[in-house]
Amino acid sequence: RFQKPHRMAPAEFALWDDAYAAAMRQVYRDFPDDHDVMALFVEALMMRTVRRLWDLKTGKPAPNSDVLEALEVCERSIRRSDEAGTTPHPAALHLHIHLLEMSTQPERGMRSAERLGTMCPDAGHMNHMPGHIHVLCGEYEKAKLASEKAVRANDRYLAHAGETTYYLLGCCHDLHLMMFACMLLGQYRPALWAADKVRGLATRDVVSIPDRPKLTQTVEGYHAMKSHVQVRFGRWREIIDEPMVVEPELYVLTTAMQHYAKGVAHAALRAFAAAEHERERFHQHLSRIPAERRFLSNPTHASLAVGAALLDGELAYHQGRHDEAYVHLRQAVGLDDNLSYTEPWAWMHPPRHALAALLLDQGHAEEAEQVYRDDLGLSGAVQRCAQHPDNVWALHGLVECLRRRGETDQLPGFQARLATALAKTDLPITSSCLCRTSVHSGPDCCH
Repeated sequence: RFQKPHRMAPAEFALWDDAYAAAMRQVYRDFPDDHDVMALFVEALMMRTVRRLWDLKTGKPAPNSDVLEALEVCERSIRRSDEAGTTPHPAALHLHIHLLEMSTQPERGMRSAERLGTMCPDAGHMNHMPGHIHVLCGEYEKAKLASEKAVRANDRYLAHAGETTYYLLGCCHDLHLMMFACMLLGQYRPALWAADKVRGLATRDVVSIPDRPKLTQTVEGYHAMKSHVQVRFGRWREIIDEPMVVEPELYVLTTAMQHYAKGVAHAALRAFAAAEHERERFHQHLSRIPAERRFLSNPTHASLAVGAALLDGELAYHQGRHDEAYVHLRQAVGLDDNLSYTEPWAWMHPPRHALAALLLDQGHAEEAEQVYRDDLGLSGAVQRCAQHPDNVWALHGLVECLRRRGETDQLPGFQARLATALAKTDLPITSSCLCRTSVHSGPDCCH
């Protein structure tokens, strides 16, 4: 279609998506063995309900979603290529990953992920896509490697095309996933490298482009993600010393995240007046963010509500109001669980890691153990796409809980899994959250 001379309402775009999907369904009926047609049809079905393919709570298709039909066609394309002894269409593998990442069985996409990762060496997005499945299945090192490969390809492309194209969003997204994978791996240096590289791409010249709100607001959101890395790894002094961005009306999410991070840092260092001041500035800034402002799949206010609850919990905890702190931290967990799907998850530092660490700090090992099991996906209490299998932080906490209650049947297995995870970190892991003020040093707990 030719671009309209004026802005179109989202409802009209939705009608076009429906019409295109219906037309592609007929094309598929006419050419059922054409792999290009199959890929275009699958994508058309997916785009009718972007990031709303599955109901995260029930695991069933979301209302109005054609995900089961899309899966059938996509897997038929892959299967027919396998039967013919030919290489599957890269678009089919790509779309297969997207169809399954929100589902209760992301591991079904693992073979597609492994195959796609070697097919298109100069296509950054194709190199990145396996990371979606790897992260969901606890293969964080593989997700990191896929991200690094994508970044190298993206750098080659940007050197050719320039940095102010729409593809810049994809470049930032690939680095965003790399940050997330490295955070779950316990690898600070590459996580920080990815965060700093995003900031090098998300320059003021890009963030201030006029009449491109989708581009500029999304790029600015990526710019803000460095604060998650800093809080994850307890870089309290670096957080405090980092200058605030000077244009809060332009760097909307970055400003909020800096106030959040500085508040948590001051609370952890028991500088309570400074923490209170940052919390006040956080809420003042929050009140000026338009309700319609979004970052990816979530309203900015929904994501920052998680941060607000975490900041309240951290401040209350370090001031000695432990029961009040747990109320706030449990609220953060609930808010985080109810965010809309996006990849990586909208709040990159799992609130369960802070809640369980601070529960353990006061001897509440039974509840902490359950929180760790939920985070690791061992209980089924959390939607599949928000679980973090075999992440080093929750494994560390779970092993400590098992040792505290003298458990002997499961402990050896989890100690082995923890040892594997610890071997990949680039700094000591002493707790599931570095906001914790004491460290359990029982024999062989964590090393």
